[in-house]
Amino acid sequence: MKYILSLFILLIIPVLILSIRVEKSYRQQFKMLGDFNVQNYNLELDFENFIEDYPNISVTTLPLATIKAEYFIQQNKIDDGVRLLKKGMKANPYIGRSEARLSEIHFTSLPNKDSAVFYAEKAYNSRPLNSNHFLIYLKSLAVRKEIEKLDQSFENNFSLLKKANLVDNYLPTAMMFYLSSIYQYRFKNKRKYDSIAKNSLKLFPKHPRIKLAANFIIYGKDSVQKALEFDKKAGTQFENKNYDESFNLYSQSVNFWPNHEYSLQKAGITAYLIENYLDSVFYLEKLLEISNPQDGITELYLHKSYENLNDSLNACKYYNKLLLLNPNLVDKNTKGCD
Repeated sequence: MKYILSLFILLIIPVLILSIRVEKSYRQQFKMLGDFNVQNYNLELDFENFIEDYPNISVTTLPLATIKAEYFIQQNKIDDGVRLLKKGMKANPYIGRSEARLSEIHFTSLPNKDSAVFYAEKAYNSRPLNSNHFLIYLKSLAVRKEIEKLDQSFENNFSLLKKANLVDNYLPTAMMFYLSSIYQYRFKNKRKYDSIAKNSLKLFPKHPRIKLAANFIIYGKDSVQKALEFDKKAGTQFENKNYDESFNLYSQSVNFWPNHEYSLQKAGITAYLIENYLDSVFYLEKLLEISNPQDGITELYLHKSYENLNDSLNACKYYNKLLLLNPNLVDKNTKGCD
């Protein structure tokens, strides 16, 4: 009995030591995971003594070495960070977090294209539906100028996302990544990439960044930026009630960016204000060909413009549409249409 008790004591000591170590790790993880979640690594913490070997996996399955690495990277101790990230790869090779970070580092802090591409592929293959992994992978394909593979990867990823029912919270991000990646290759197959860009506008009509990226591909970045400059100048002239000059600037904006809903509507409204009803109809009808604003403002000015052109048929057409969209814009003194 004495020997059994002694053996039990000998066995329980290492178990107790390990339990204390795990408990200490959990307390450290509370701080580390807090920093990780907000991507703000508090350098006042004693991060150098954070436990990362036993246990080597956090309660969220992230390798502790991978989290610890971020503190060293924050202090520009890149080599130490890389060493810990590689340790994290071994601790959990299935989630790709360490590989993605290594790829980023080899794209920036320690430029090495081959290593960046290698780790990008490993990260993407481990979790292809992770937005960060997908972005890094697209970047690696762009660096290697593997355009066909880039297109195919996006198509495959898009299909996977639909199957996983991640349409609302992921697909716009994926599309943005893709459009940004193919911008530099748009002239290799302009018709193809214009078609993809136009399709993205139909899929995500309310995402301003996708709208810009798609129109960069269709019209060119310089043209879109010039259009935005004209819009800004036109807005200033409009505020000062210089409607002739405002119309001139908005119409120039449309020349650079022909499908920009904002410029088309403003060109139509300012044309009406200077009694240029034909141009008002031209710009506003063009707007309705590519967009479907629901505020009724476009229909209001079309109704008024057609009325001034003595086109009662179209004036009534847009009057009735205005009643459905925004009856508050209808002048009470306006005669109704049959």
